[in-house]
Amino acid sequence: MEKSKKSINVWILQVGEPLPTDGPDVRLFRCGLLAQTLAEQGHQVRWWTSGFDHYKKCFRFSDDEVIAYRPGYEIEALRGHGYAKNVSLDRYRDHRALGRKFEQFAPKRERPDIIWCAFPIMELARPAVRYARQHGIPIILDAMDRWPDQFFEVGPRWLNPVLRLLLHDQWRGTREAFAGATAITGNSEGFVQWGLKYANRERNPLDRPFYFGYPKSELSAETRANAEAYWDSMGVVQGRPNLCFVGTVSDRPFDLTATVQAVKALEENVRYVICGEGESKAALQHLTAGDDRFVFSGWRNAAEIAVLMERCQIGIAPYRPTENFLHNIPNKVPEYLAGGLAGLCGVDGEMGAILRDSGAGQTYPASDPTALRAAIQSLLSDSSKLTAMRAAATRIFESDFRAETVYAGIVETLVKIVDS
Repeated sequence: MEKSKKSINVWILQVGEPLPTDGPDVRLFRCGLLAQTLAEQGHQVRWWTSGFDHYKKCFRFSDDEVIAYRPGYEIEALRGHGYAKNVSLDRYRDHRALGRKFEQFAPKRERPDIIWCAFPIMELARPAVRYARQHGIPIILDAMDRWPDQFFEVGPRWLNPVLRLLLHDQWRGTREAFAGATAITGNSEGFVQWGLKYANRERNPLDRPFYFGYPKSELSAETRANAEAYWDSMGVVQGRPNLCFVGTVSDRPFDLTATVQAVKALEENVRYVICGEGESKAALQHLTAGDDRFVFSGWRNAAEIAVLMERCQIGIAPYRPTENFLHNIPNKVPEYLAGGLAGLCGVDGEMGAILRDSGAGQTYPASDPTALRAAIQSLLSDSSKLTAMRAAATRIFESDFRAETVYAGIVETLVKIVDS
């Protein structure tokens, strides 16, 4: 990758993603790929993150750690309290502790030229904006979730005034953070608009969406062989209909129960691979006990996921139709597109528009197993339609979602902001 002519010092703030130090073949997400791209282009990077692994629910380190990952690229892992459940008081306490640690350590570090801060969490975004404004540093807030608005989507409406009172500081901190940002980005246009609403200002030329970019690289012979052997052992083989879901196994953001019911009703002898971990896994395993069409693989590395998608034809994204997902293009969409999968999505909105307009997939009524079964059966019985969708998936991935293009574009934007 060609290096930029001017080197800049960038702070990245994001606490929930896998780190490149987590192990071999770790699957990096948005900020991990952005940090990697910055370093490859010769820029200085400090990634402020958590020492607690959000997915495995365990601590990576026993204390605060600064890891010199590669020349010019440091990872600052802050020690919080940890938590067992994603929605819990313990997680709130953990985030508050991370915010206090950032306020403690940030003044002791070399000042950056620019800050890229994922949102949420508010507990890091607010002190980061305060720090940036104090020192005249541009800061970009990258909206990834409609936090804390999404609390209104999971409970009865009568509870909303109580939630707003109990979480008053979350709304106040969100308004302060977005109002103080130099620019607002997001993984979709809807999230940029949502951030501007909290900022209470008109759009400026720097406010723009950047899709999730997905990396697609060649696998070494050994890595591929190991991944092939794993899926062979699980019975996920070439030459038969294979479907997959890759993500957190939870019936809160997704309706995975409906997907299981749809597959159970299929006439075809398919394999449905649920690749991930989460709170609903045990219930789904109980529901599918004794049915060898269902494969629960747990979290897999990047190579294993790449090979899985080579062996599948359809990727299922069974999101529930909340406001958070109607205006969202999560990383599951580019991941399936990268694998050349026909996508079946339970949400229309921006996700549905991408699949429909590109011809790479279609939507179905969320939580409707009958409609999902019909959609799967229609694709499996029409090979020309399925082939056309998969070819369209590859085309739109190459044009809009390839990681090298997306993250090079973000780096170019950061450099321009610093120059101006």
